Amino acid sequence: MYGRASSVALQEALVKLTRSLVAGRKAPKAYPYNPRNGVTAKAGPFPRGTGSGKMVKQPERTTRRLLHPTVAWQGGPRGYDRPLDRAFVKVQRRSGKRWRTVESDLGLEVLWWVDSNGLYRAEWEPPYDHRLGKYRFRITANSYRLTSHAFRVRPSESLRVRRLDTPAGKVAVELDYPKPKVHEDVGDPAPDLTASLTDRPARIPQGGGKVTFVVNGHRRTVTAGPGGRFRIRAAPGAKVRIPAGAARDRFGNYNGKPSGHL
Repeated sequence: MYGRASSVALQEALVKLTRSLVAGRKAPKAYPYNPRNGVTAKAGPFPRGTGSGKMVKQPERTTRRLLHPTVAWQGGPRGYDRPLDRAFVKVQRRSGKRWRTVESDLGLEVLWWVDSNGLYRAEWEPPYDHRLGKYRFRITANSYRLTSHAFRVRPSESLRVRRLDTPAGKVAVELDYPKPKVHEDVGDPAPDLTASLTDRPARIPQGGGKVTFVVNGHRRTVTAGPGGRFRIRAAPGAKVRIPAGAARDRFGNYNGKPSGHL
């Protein structure tokens, strides 16, 4: 209801209402909005939720940066299980023999929600430069603790090779990161399911990676030059391509698909 799209929501609602008035249609039914959410001034403290929880969905054993490993569990309704002023959903990394918390729902990389039946779901988006390794979810409710299976975070394979216009005898490409998925349209349901939770640059900067070109069967590896461009010389008509995995940034992320003929 509130955010960058709120002014657009008001405009669209007013236009729709005006059209209804001009056409002589009946007024819309009042929206059942209760800003108190059923809470009165004399109400007691919020409940502490259910006394126990049960894991119902484990994360996949392997994920990649910029994807969304997800966990789900059965708990109490309306989010009452969540502790106040403390992390509810933690992401922990295996470091030696210990698990160390590296992110939680108190930050911006973890999103969780609950339905009316007390089914919770949480997802995490490892940023493009996040440290690789073995991770797990740790749920710390008011009255119970849950721990997910461990899963491994691997490099992203979503880098995209984009060819640039060049004079004859030269080939140049840029490596683009996947664009964030943004759900800001009026009417998009909350929460922002499948939306991106982290930022990333549009492309690899200068010196930020390597690309191996295959020119007429011969491999040439170059680093990013000015503007993040990878350039080589190739005679007109030469067969130039970039195989899958041959374009990488300095964090190990790579292109999962070949470029084809450049």
